[in-house]
Amino acid sequence: MIINAAIFWKQTNNAIIEYTETNVKGISITSKQNLAANKQYGLNLSASIKPNAKWSINGNTNINNLNFNSGALQIFKEGWAADFNLNTTYKLPAGYAVQAFGDYNTRQVTLQGFETSRYYYSFGVKKEIPAKQLTLTLMAVNPFTESINQRVILNGAGFESTSNNSYYNRAVKLTIGWEFGKLFDKKERKKINNDDVKGMDKG
Repeated sequence: MIINAAIFWKQTNNAIIEYTETNVKGISITSKQNLAANKQYGLNLSASIKPNAKWSINGNTNINNLNFNSGALQIFKEGWAADFNLNTTYKLPAGYAVQAFGDYNTRQVTLQGFETSRYYYSFGVKKEIPAKQLTLTLMAVNPFTESINQRVILNGAGFESTSNNSYYNRAVKLTIGWEFGKLFDKKERKKINNDDVKGMDKG
């Protein structure tokens, strides 16, 4: 098993952030403005394991704290969030392999509220044809889920908003990869320039 860990931190002052407000007619307007400082720190973990020669499992997670601070709007928001993904491949005879992938994002805080969790998953079969330098992959994306729903909650001066978003990501994909060309070593040739010698008269 291989495990890697890293700590990260970043800060953006006067960051461009989406901001929603309502006018006198009650119509909401969303725009991107330089409104808040954005701080983020956390931990990244990745791991890789091979239970046997044919099976490999890879995973990655980010755990982070997100901080919004706007003096102009008198808004301070802070919260923890995480995302996880897992990928596994099992090699079969005759150049075949089966694959599975999953990704999950927890609830995440925003300047004016939060977004609920989202997820994504897929299953696939891959066939490698070395003689033709071809790779064929048939993949089913979210096959058991018609739509992935996410709520976006916003709170502002004099209003509260809840948006229900549906993402229709169910699909079947066929990808074809073709490798062409050859790798070669380029040998440098040295050449001595004797033009200055040739131009001299013998006396």
